[in-house]
Amino acid sequence: MPDDLMTQQNTLDKQRMDPVTSKKRLLMVSCITTLQFISMMIMRQNAPLYLESIGASELAVGAVVAAFALLPLLIALPGGVLMDRIGYRSVILFGSGSMVAASVTLASLPSTPFVLVTQLVAGLANILVILATQAYVSNLGDSSQRTQNFAFWSISFGVGLLVGPPIAGVLEDLWGYAIAFLGAGVVSALIMLISTRLVEIAPVGSEKVRIVDLVRVVRREVPQITKVSGSFLKNPVVQLSIGVSVCVLFVITLRASFYLVYLERLDFSSTRIGLLVATQEAFALLFRPFLVPMIRRFGAVPLMVGSLVVGGVGMAAVSFSYTFGAQMFAAMLSGLAPAFTQPISMILMSASAPDDLQGTAMGFRQMANQAPLVVGPLFFGVISTLLGLRAVFIVAGAVLIVGAFVLLFARGYVREAVGEF
Repeated sequence: MPDDLMTQQNTLDKQRMDPVTSKKRLLMVSCITTLQFISMMIMRQNAPLYLESIGASELAVGAVVAAFALLPLLIALPGGVLMDRIGYRSVILFGSGSMVAASVTLASLPSTPFVLVTQLVAGLANILVILATQAYVSNLGDSSQRTQNFAFWSISFGVGLLVGPPIAGVLEDLWGYAIAFLGAGVVSALIMLISTRLVEIAPVGSEKVRIVDLVRVVRREVPQITKVSGSFLKNPVVQLSIGVSVCVLFVITLRASFYLVYLERLDFSSTRIGLLVATQEAFALLFRPFLVPMIRRFGAVPLMVGSLVVGGVGMAAVSFSYTFGAQMFAAMLSGLAPAFTQPISMILMSASAPDDLQGTAMGFRQMANQAPLVVGPLFFGVISTLLGLRAVFIVAGAVLIVGAFVLLFARGYVREAVGEF
């Protein structure tokens, strides 16, 4: 190994072995993640409601929500590969800056086509920040610390999902959609400020790549991407991680689309809608601090199966709940679906990849995760058009319960997953 890389490796090893330094950086990147989810929720919660207010069709609402995940579907994996080579801080800066631009554009309250464009940009910005923070956490400490680090980090995005919806609702109720969208931009600007203080921990051998060289680097890495993707897909643990995550995210797309529209048609205010969305995350967040001991006590797969079943029941109950109290109870149940599946899925994916490919692994996972975020809103838009809005939630509940039974009987995957813990 060349002297400069050896020095870099020794420095990185010391940083990883220093628990105080590791905790400080974990706290900072968790703060960035929380703010990112707040900004995202302000934007995503108000965009469908704004479209509803200007008379957009349900299919148009579905298309706009799907647009948020379209570019992430295309760039998640190559983006992860680039991050492993150029570092994570600059990616966070670019992503948060793009979020500011999208928010300011939305504040002009444009027509549906322009809302579609802003959601494309915002989706790209969001995936860049989340990918970079995930990979950053993956490189904090050694492999024995990853479960604990991801458990803590998962609390950070849980907090963002918890406080973001009420903030979005209050901003809209008090000052309207324009100020709400500007609020998302202010939060993203704060992310930019914090990230300038974030110490880079790019993997050893990373290289500085200029903007003009990005296409060349991606082209050069295509064979590696193909090879790594094929290798990941053959791993049963990766298959389990992606399968469970995709199932849950397919249903979670309702939170940013037809769930909001349905609640508004029940004459709930934006603030109440925000509280119900936040309740789903609050109930999940309640269990996140106990994730590691619960995995050790009950096992990873039983936790995922149970949360899928309870979440499916809660999602179906939305169709039969007409009061705020009843919707609150349904929100609590449905919030359990991602409570365990998403952090466990991240841990499984991280455990399946070597240290120098953590960004690539997270990019691969995020690429797979974007597919249901694109397809889900379009699928539920068709269901709503054909069968009515209430049928959407019954179908969503059935998807989660069927997913639980598939997981329950996947004995080979269960053995592999248990071995990772």
